[in-house]
Amino acid sequence: MTSLSSGRRCIGRIGLFGSRPLILGSHHFAASSPSHYHKSSPKQLYRHARMVYTLICHAEVKPGCEQKMVDKLREAAAIYKKDRETIDWLVHQDEKEPTKFAIVERFEHESSQKYHLENPYWATFNPAVEPWLAKPIQILRFNEL
Repeated sequence: MTSLSSGRRCIGRIGLFGSRPLILGSHHFAASSPSHYHKSSPKQLYRHARMVYTLICHAEVKPGCEQKMVDKLREAAAIYKKDRETIDWLVHQDEKEPTKFAIVERFEHESSQKYHLENPYWATFNPAVEPWLAKPIQILRFNEL
């Protein structure tokens, strides 16, 4: 495992497996030893302990609409990432089939979607992309482990 460490303080984000270190921000945690958690800020402990609600949306556009969808998704991501209780809003395009896209929406809670749906941009997004869709967007809902 690669560690970006300087003494007991680390930078970067590595992972959590068994007793290997968990690195978040600029603090060091021992994954299997709660006594080490005192080195973190309360906000970082909250981020580590919380359940994250995730939507994974699969979209497929008609051939010729790929660039319009790319542009719209980039615009949407820049806006939605700023929504209250939104952890991240990521967009992906299939490397082999450029008409296929995945959107990963990460929220602090399932109820956080409320802020996303209240964003005025949301009312304009679906009407803009619907004509480009080859089929309805598939939405999968998950609780992050």
